[in-house]
Amino acid sequence: MDKAGCEVWLNSLWRSKEAKLKKFYEKDKKFEPSGSRYVWPLKTTGLGYWIAFSWWVFTSIMWSYFTYQYFFVKFYVFLGSSFYIYALKYHNGVEFLIIKWFYRRFPDLRKDL
Repeated sequence: MDKAGCEVWLNSLWRSKEAKLKKFYEKDKKFEPSGSRYVWPLKTTGLGYWIAFSWWVFTSIMWSYFTYQYFFVKFYVFLGSSFYIYALKYHNGVEFLIIKWFYRRFPDLRKDL
């Protein structure tokens, strides 16, 4: 692209941005999504989605029931929650704790840390 073509393209892009900002400030301060990345690629209806939704509802209800009814499930939930709170408080999350464990096991792989 030559210099004149770049100027035209950039000016067009700038005018488009200014028009969107003007519309944003004059109306309800919401941007309209645009571009191909905002188009959902799949149809989110059908039997498979209803089965998945039903499964998540069922398992959520099941875990809630088991948590209130059985001591060992309460203990499991307590231990799991305690571990995640510990990891968050002292290591900024489980992912960083796992990274520390990994580099402790394989110290020769540590480069910039």
